[in-house]
Amino acid sequence: MKKALFLILVASSMTAQAQQKMIGRSLYYFDNTGATQYIDSSAYDYPNWQGSLFANEPVFGFDDPVFDWKYDLPLLHCGTETTYSGSSLPLTTTGLFNYTISGGNVTKRESSLDRTEYTYTLSGQTGSITRSYFDGSNWVQTQAETFEFDANDNMNVHNVYEFPSGSSVFMYTDSMSYNASNLLIESKKYNYDELSAQWAAYSKSILTYSGTEISTIQLFEGDISTPLEQTYHVDYTYTAGRPTKLEGFEVINGQIQTPALIVFDYTYGANQKIAMTEGTFSGDLMEKVEFFYDAQGFLIREQNSDLDFATSMLYVYSQNNYYYASTASVDENSLDVVTVYPNPVQDVLTIAATENVETVKIYSASGKIMIEQNSTAIDVSVLPAGAYIAHISTASGMSHARFVKN
Repeated sequence: MKKALFLILVASSMTAQAQQKMIGRSLYYFDNTGATQYIDSSAYDYPNWQGSLFANEPVFGFDDPVFDWKYDLPLLHCGTETTYSGSSLPLTTTGLFNYTISGGNVTKRESSLDRTEYTYTLSGQTGSITRSYFDGSNWVQTQAETFEFDANDNMNVHNVYEFPSGSSVFMYTDSMSYNASNLLIESKKYNYDELSAQWAAYSKSILTYSGTEISTIQLFEGDISTPLEQTYHVDYTYTAGRPTKLEGFEVINGQIQTPALIVFDYTYGANQKIAMTEGTFSGDLMEKVEFFYDAQGFLIREQNSDLDFATSMLYVYSQNNYYYASTASVDENSLDVVTVYPNPVQDVLTIAATENVETVKIYSASGKIMIEQNSTAIDVSVLPAGAYIAHISTASGMSHARFVKN
């Protein structure tokens, strides 16, 4: 349980003034030597600017069973999403998803094999999510989520179902309670035990506040044979209105044990956005999450580090990169900020920019990611002859440049 709680408290979501659209995402996994193990990537195309984001950054909120910093990729209002994967570049195309937008909401994300459908309440909240796959003849439902809300639009029920044999099986349900100020004060999770055909309370969080700031959480756990019992007491510290520390104290036989077993420290950057979270377990630094932003305050990179028990050192095990195009420019391919040369190119493509280049992604004409790096000198000698597009990320956003490889 100690390690499980520690993992639950992982930081990883969304604010800014500018308006941008996300045009790409890449997720890298590394081993403890820094070697790339696997890459997932997506490229997003839009029929118009209606899919633009007004904000995209981590938020401090309830991430059952605790409050923590978290990031969730927004549900993009794009037209199509092309997915890629592989252990090295260039990546292999794995899917093409079409998005259906209705009433200003995404109602369907569908490829030839996978489908996710969304419904919404009258106030615009997500009412249900249904997932299916195509078996060659028919669409087969695999999972469903339903959401219920109180009169103040607070989510108070979240149900999850699975369909192992064509009929629905209740997997778990979350119930939430709020006070008169619409602050969450209790969250309870029930799991369904198929062997006994009974529901069991699996966990419960009781939250208290100082004004509107979360102050403490009492965490309870149990199962089908054990009633809920308090296992942790969590305290929060604030500085100038920002959460700066989370301390998790183990509770044994109703007694809070000191010192804190789990501690998370939160660090902020010059833009006052969360820059780093560091988690310790029994005094040992176990993990770190770092967040990086562009000039508009949009998240461009999330880097996760974990402890290598063999060396007792942290190593970067994953990195999420996010790419945007700004709506501030009418011409998406404008190169006022960035130019590339020589063009055509034989060996090395040079990126010239009026500000720091953060990332360069080279796409083939078919949309396949061929090269990704943060250098302004790109070795393209390995590319087959043909036309390519360079997506160049700077503090101002994203510029696109076409070039030809001889």
